[in-house]
Amino acid sequence: MVNDNLELYRYEKDKIKGWDALYRFYIENFTDKKNEWVFRGDNPDPKNPDISSIPANAFKSRLEKAFDDFESTDVNINRRRKIERRLIREFRRKVPIHTNYRQENWLECLGLMQHYEAPTRMLDWTYSFFAAVYFAINKPKERNCVVWALDSKWLGHKNEEFNDQFIKNAPNKKSLQKLRDDGRGGFENAIIHSWMPEPEEKQKSSSEEKEDPIIYVVNPYYLNERLSVQRGVLICPSDIDISWGENLASMLRKEGDGKEHLWRVRIEWEKVDIQKEILRRLYDMNISQASLFPDLDGLAKSLRTRVAMPETLRIFE
Repeated sequence: MVNDNLELYRYEKDKIKGWDALYRFYIENFTDKKNEWVFRGDNPDPKNPDISSIPANAFKSRLEKAFDDFESTDVNINRRRKIERRLIREFRRKVPIHTNYRQENWLECLGLMQHYEAPTRMLDWTYSFFAAVYFAINKPKERNCVVWALDSKWLGHKNEEFNDQFIKNAPNKKSLQKLRDDGRGGFENAIIHSWMPEPEEKQKSSSEEKEDPIIYVVNPYYLNERLSVQRGVLICPSDIDISWGENLASMLRKEGDGKEHLWRVRIEWEKVDIQKEILRRLYDMNISQASLFPDLDGLAKSLRTRVAMPETLRIFE
């Protein structure tokens, strides 16, 4: 039974309305070395104060958005899985045309797909609070945005518990343990592959007890440039029958006090000058579209925010 009074996250609002308050909040809450966090910026801040559930539009993977855009809500789940697998297959087959490199590893393939904004079930997070602030505030639809903070130490512990159980339940325990000890992504690749079975394989095992949904850190061993400079981390849900957020909510409900592990930090401003100041401060920290996306595309798009700070173009009048 779901406890409607359970607080799934801590909601910080009405506190951050400018750079000074934002920086002070960061120092006071996210610099303690005893804790480790990953962050994700979004906008606008979802319009619901109910902290007993995660807002429906808070965490949406590109795959979820694509299904929302082109499919009805009652799409057969086997068809969804089949579409997901075929998208990966299509990408793997055609990548060598552009890169001269064959994507044999599922995890590395998904990482590359995510890098180029293909529809995958994963979400990008970052170890940098201020990179998340940039992603949230760069193109807001309203005069507010949100940065989500997720307890990565807690998530890592839960993932390790899952790893232990995954090996315990597997017929090939020794080979999986060897991959896990190797630490180069092969073990995580096996987990991801187990979550994306052929529909026929899923039907055969439908009588088995369904595992509880989780989210899982799945960074590929070989990082691409953007993932590296953004201090990024990819987090994958185990179950696409439900939303990414519901996979996370399932884990938080078991804790009894989710607000210790997930924060929702609202940033708002009445005047555009405040948004411009925050962007300028981030620019001074070398956080911009050009630095976070170190290619021609990033450089070109970075020029938009330079309009907000003409002094960086040596225009002072």
